Amino acid sequence: LSATLPSPPLMSDDLALPSLNALKSTTSSLVATAIKVSTKFASVCSHAIALLENFKDQTEKLHGFGYCDYALAYVCYNASDALVQHCLTSPTEGIRLMARQLQETLSKSADDYSTIKAFLRDAAQSASARPLSASFSSLSLSLSFASANSSVAPSLQQLKYADFISPRVLDALLRSSASVLLLDMRRESLFAYSHINYLNVVNVPPEVVEKTLSRNANASDVDLDAELARCLPEKQLLLFRNRHSYDLVVLYNTRYSQPGKDKYASLQCAHDKQHRLSNNPFSALVNLLMWNTKYLSSRLNQYPLILDGGLERWFQTCGQDALVSLTSENALMASVRSTTSSRSADDLANSRYVRKFNVYLSSGTPGATTNRRMLPGDPTGAAANGNSVDIGATNHGFGNFNGADSGSGSRYPAGSSSDRTATSNPNAVHPGFECLTTGLTNLGNSCYMNCVLQCLVATRPLTSFFFVAGPDGKVVQLAEYKQHINRESQLGTKGVVTLTFVKLVQSMVRNQGKYYAPTTFKDTIGSYSPGQQFATTDQHDCIEFLTFMLDALHEDLNMARPKTPRERAALLELSVEDEQKREMLPVRVASAIEWERYLVLNLSVIVDYFQGQFLSRLQCLECRHTSTTYNAFSILSLPIPERFGSNKVTLLDCLDFFTETELLDGDNKWHCPQCKRFTRLTKQIMITRLPAVLIVHFKRFHFSDASGHILKLETFVEYPVDVPLDLTLYWPPVGTFLDAESSSSMSAAKESDILNHLPPRSQAAPFRYTLYGVVNHYGNLTTGHYTSYVHKDNWYYFDDSKYTPNCPRDKVLNKNAYCLFFRRV
Repeated sequence: LSATLPSPPLMSDDLALPSLNALKSTTSSLVATAIKVSTKFASVCSHAIALLENFKDQTEKLHGFGYCDYALAYVCYNASDALVQHCLTSPTEGIRLMARQLQETLSKSADDYSTIKAFLRDAAQSASARPLSASFSSLSLSLSFASANSSVAPSLQQLKYADFISPRVLDALLRSSASVLLLDMRRESLFAYSHINYLNVVNVPPEVVEKTLSRNANASDVDLDAELARCLPEKQLLLFRNRHSYDLVVLYNTRYSQPGKDKYASLQCAHDKQHRLSNNPFSALVNLLMWNTKYLSSRLNQYPLILDGGLERWFQTCGQDALVSLTSENALMASVRSTTSSRSADDLANSRYVRKFNVYLSSGTPGATTNRRMLPGDPTGAAANGNSVDIGATNHGFGNFNGADSGSGSRYPAGSSSDRTATSNPNAVHPGFECLTTGLTNLGNSCYMNCVLQCLVATRPLTSFFFVAGPDGKVVQLAEYKQHINRESQLGTKGVVTLTFVKLVQSMVRNQGKYYAPTTFKDTIGSYSPGQQFATTDQHDCIEFLTFMLDALHEDLNMARPKTPRERAALLELSVEDEQKREMLPVRVASAIEWERYLVLNLSVIVDYFQGQFLSRLQCLECRHTSTTYNAFSILSLPIPERFGSNKVTLLDCLDFFTETELLDGDNKWHCPQCKRFTRLTKQIMITRLPAVLIVHFKRFHFSDASGHILKLETFVEYPVDVPLDLTLYWPPVGTFLDAESSSSMSAAKESDILNHLPPRSQAAPFRYTLYGVVNHYGNLTTGHYTSYVHKDNWYYFDDSKYTPNCPRDKVLNKNAYCLFFRRV
């Protein structure tokens, strides 16, 4: 058992939705076996009730989250109906009466069943029609592509339709780029003795869940959080509080599993007392994390899965190396850092999940909050999912946005032309904002918030969405923006953060030349921030706050509102064949198509002005297989190159370092789906779309192998203050291919013709930017202070409630710059 079993690659179809014919066959087999095994009508009736309970459980998920295990629900409903029909032939009146009652219950659920059946039928038709393939084919590409290759791990879209996850699938998922949080629901002593060898694992003892519910039958996730704070180490508590930021959460205990070899076989035992839904040991925890959340923002991105067979089957499948036996997570991190650990450096380097801490710092901490949340029903992200792209489409038809692209790429709330005259240009100068100099009181380490707010208020495209300059030059609030508030979104705050932000700006205008205490605003963002992160007076990273603000505003104002499962079903993943076709397309064409697919679920003023796109391409150095993803960004986080003998670099040096091809080896090897093993690879990043408002963040904090601490890079990064920043050379022109071998697949003329039929969305050279905001950070990771320089009629320096006008260029250009705000000119 100590030997690690090899994990065969998982075919992408392993978790695909089966056809209706296959499900009908499964149902018939289930019904025949149930009637054959059950010698009494009462047992058959009990089985029908259990199947109906399973169906109801799935429909509750469907109503609550927009998706469920459609195939399982379909089988449960039809099998229950067939067993009820059988019970109606019973010679016993009591059995027939119960069967008629069940028949009535089934009849009341007919609408839900019709929705589920329609989803399965449409999914099958979409799969056979391959709408995106047709879209690619419409480009008339005469290319020859390799046959489809299997994937290492299933997509999150596929896992969405399951309740259990096998050890092999979880093993593959933990090796992939997906961010996963494991919740170990066993006693603390058992967890300390042994648990899954993975950094993002949290012990949630069942007795803590029981205590939470015993104190308050209507307890929420906040109550559970408070109980766990009394017993969890700080690192685990932080992981748990960030649970909403993970792609997937997986639960496990010692050996809980589905009773059959698969979910359909398990239905044969659905009526057994020990296998009833009420006996699921994770039900109470799932209710707290998904149904009884105090804030929508703390709900998990996707319904959690249960590790089939628990830790016992995990060990049997993956071997001893897949477990770790330490008394605390602190000991785990100490073993990673220590050179005198009982585990050698080679052991750690070869560990299947636990990497050295500096690796995570350099490549991004797993589970960190991204700059956008996933929508319910689409946990893999809109950039990876979408329906077919109409090459000639120029309007998505959402709300009052103007889908036709204008010179500035702007879209405004509906309103009369006379009302909008002063703001027809999003960069128009509002006299009220151009001279707005209102300090913000520090409410207890809230400088991270104040510095960002000063820059956001100075962002003309954003303020133009909410305010207009009146005839007397004063700032007037527009009422039209409220039409864009998405009060149906389960991800946003139903407009609360947006309305509070508008009120804050109004208060700053009223206190022009003075200072204002943003107490109400901080209380609001504290309540709605993940895990109430900003509710305390603790120090925080200003980038985390900025990410939260842009994310909250986007979700509040997101006009893309797919409601029904059928609408969400239209947003299917790319097939392997389509991914291979995309690899061969010119970068500009692939980028434009991916952006249109992204807009299907993301359409807001934040997307319009703040979001860009970059591609990340992995290439195996052995078989040359490539995999490319296109990612939206609101904040461009750039690494700072360290140069021997020099403590000064330029912003363009950081951009060059960011887009430099990187060799990944050792712990960073990739499981190539073509070689079917871990191989050396290269990683290439290219900026493919540039936004109207560009926010640049310098990654100044890094892990020092020598000291074992997180240190701050004090490198002076030079950036243009009074001259434009020209990024045109970083934007791919027509004729750009990722692979030289693909360059002959499409002429520049053909590519230009295709691009002319896609909305340009402001993607036309040149890309020149002017600086209008600088956030500075003084100090180190644990003790520091934030200030900001903001350009209005001249450069102002804001230090919480104080401000200084007429700052010279050599003050604005400083070595403490942490975040820069540029607007396109």
